[in-house]
Amino acid sequence: MDEVSTYCKIPTITAQDLQLATDVIDAYKDRSFGPTNFTDMSKLRKRSGMGWGQCLSGRVLHNPIIAVTDITTQVPSPFGGLQTVHYPIESIQFDDDNSLYYTFYPMLSSTPQPFTPPIPKAIRVSYSSGYEVIPEQIKYCCGVIADSINKNGGFNNYKARTDFDMSITFSNEGILTNDIKSLIDGPFLI
Repeated sequence: MDEVSTYCKIPTITAQDLQLATDVIDAYKDRSFGPTNFTDMSKLRKRSGMGWGQCLSGRVLHNPIIAVTDITTQVPSPFGGLQTVHYPIESIQFDDDNSLYYTFYPMLSSTPQPFTPPIPKAIRVSYSSGYEVIPEQIKYCCGVIADSINKNGGFNNYKARTDFDMSITFSNEGILTNDIKSLIDGPFLI
């Protein structure tokens, strides 16, 4: 609410308008832009062209990555059943800051083993993803959507509607216009 005057043009914007605008953006992206914790089961495949040791590659589902908190897998135990193997956070190297893809070095297992565990086919990666500081573009989009919600008394998610004795047809895309969508989908400069 302390940034309303910066991003909204209508002075009567309420916290409810802002929350609804945030919900519209989150629903469009199917996630929140704020920091959120995830745990993904990530399949691994051999990575070619790597020199030292066994290198695998994998993918997580959400970016940008703030921090990886845990890496584990289940492997067959020589004594029967399955056992959990823990890997240090350093065993994953992301390709770049906004990449979903990573290189995994399984030889860095931090679980003491009386035997060498087999190379896993998948690992469970727990991590936090999102923006610790919400990008300006998203704040701007939220302000434009909140203005539209306040001005129209809600948001329209339909192109045409017929009520009792009148018919309404909208000539635009509603409050989530193509321009707003391209700003939400675009690269963010923080």
